[in-house]
Amino acid sequence: MTTDAFVKILRKQMTDAERLLWMHLRAHRLLDEKFRRQQPIGPYIADFVHFRARLIVEADGGHHNASTTDPKRDAWFAAQGFRILRFWNHEILSNIEAVLEAILKALQPEALPLSPTPRCFAPPSPQPLSREGRGAQAASGRAPIPHAQGERGSKASIALRPLPAARLAVGLSGGLDSTVLLHLLAMSPVVRERGLRAIHVHHGLHADADAWAVHCEAICAALDVPLQVLRVQVDRTDGRGPEGAARAARLRAFGEAIDAHELLALAHHRDDQAETVLLRLLRGAGGDGLAAMRRRSRLGALHLWRPLLDVPRAALREHASAHRLHWIEDPSNADAGFDRNFLRHQVLPLLAQRWPQASRNLARSAALLAEQSLLLATTTDAQLDAPQVAPSVLSLPGLLAQPRAQRARILRAWLLRLDGHPPPARILAAIERDLLRARRDGDARVAWADIVVHGWRDRLYAMNAYAALPADWSIIWDASAPLQLPDGALLALRGADRFDMPVTARARQGGERIRLPGREHSHALKHVLQERDVPPWTRVQMPLLFADDGELLAAGDSVLSARMDAWLLLHGASLHWIPAARRDAAAD
Repeated sequence: MTTDAFVKILRKQMTDAERLLWMHLRAHRLLDEKFRRQQPIGPYIADFVHFRARLIVEADGGHHNASTTDPKRDAWFAAQGFRILRFWNHEILSNIEAVLEAILKALQPEALPLSPTPRCFAPPSPQPLSREGRGAQAASGRAPIPHAQGERGSKASIALRPLPAARLAVGLSGGLDSTVLLHLLAMSPVVRERGLRAIHVHHGLHADADAWAVHCEAICAALDVPLQVLRVQVDRTDGRGPEGAARAARLRAFGEAIDAHELLALAHHRDDQAETVLLRLLRGAGGDGLAAMRRRSRLGALHLWRPLLDVPRAALREHASAHRLHWIEDPSNADAGFDRNFLRHQVLPLLAQRWPQASRNLARSAALLAEQSLLLATTTDAQLDAPQVAPSVLSLPGLLAQPRAQRARILRAWLLRLDGHPPPARILAAIERDLLRARRDGDARVAWADIVVHGWRDRLYAMNAYAALPADWSIIWDASAPLQLPDGALLALRGADRFDMPVTARARQGGERIRLPGREHSHALKHVLQERDVPPWTRVQMPLLFADDGELLAAGDSVLSARMDAWLLLHGASLHWIPAARRDAAAD
């Protein structure tokens, strides 16, 4: 076997201690040179070598280190001008900080220039870094070394158990919470083997947003974790408020970036849970809403894992300080104008003065409500089968046969299945008030986020919100190519190259009449659509085709005039209208 081939095998079969030490060493360019792993030096292979400093670092106790105490080997290295630092594997795993201190001293870092910490890094510990640590940071230009000291017994690391048997993608903002979570997961060989990466969403809402992305890149480079930076546009006009709009944009980005075999790991902790319970309580949430965040949950296509929900913020700060982690302090987190910040900085501290365990007890209540919600959901799912006609359609008589309280649970389960987002109590109340008791021939509706629920002819229909065709929309079309409508729908002629004469496509204006096949007289289009059970929301999206003499030829592809029907039969052709909703469903 060649030396190169043997080195490749050694690099693949590194022990946990070697991997941990290498992760820390590779993040630093000391004395303008990097450490290199498993380096051939003459007849021997050294674990880690800093060539400019002529320093070899050995991790003893591994499967290939049986010859490291060979005096001939050591003498040969010494003859080449190398110094040797040797550490047992258990020393590296249990006290990596002391190991790194010894290596830095051997490299004489006092000769390195010092530089201040970048302003977007908030020093987590009141104790300043040692001169060696500052020198290493300045020389590397990266985030400080993450240490693993005492990790096995920390509250945060224990909270990770049991680890999910899936690849993990950590939502990394660069703040304290997500930095600690990434650090904990990166220290686990099991997690690394299954697959670990980080995703940073760049909202572009703050002047330092670019610097925050750079900071996250530095963290991930130091931990040897792949990072994906996603840039999003936050729609501040959607009625959710700045926090809700940013969250919606972030979740959309996560949903597009994460595949079906990954879990999105989020760093929400016990104090976040307490804040969420209070927010939902003040907004009038029911039992399901007060159950707040779950350790494992699904949001649309996203599968979420929140391992730190039982860990207080103080424990995360202790972990970060002990391991000398740096993180970003978003100045907006101090703005009490945001509801959550107001609770965090003013309400919860006041509650804690009287009830020191307030946050813990609020989170505990959420956990108990989550258990009850899970039990009730089993019954509700079974009861949903009775009124459900199709995945997006419920029978009103079947729903009204249930007690009012159970109707709300059925509606919530139905919408949760469709959208992955639980509707708030006010939406369920609006459906009960405006749809279940509405006229059966009307088009009552309740809109929420991107979902619209219609009540029409003894049924409830849930669908994505689609706008009506603009009233002034009009275009000349010869059918030689499919026509894309303003709402994303398509209109196409199949079986023929084009119409004999171009037609005009436009939106409904009201008062149109059409002469159907086999009829002598024209009929009001409105009455024809009603007779054919075309839903009101479909009517407002339906394109109309007119001949150059003003005659109505078609409404969508289901209502054809005698003239259009005869032409299609003669040419063996057909007209096809694909609404935007059906196009989206086909794409999914």
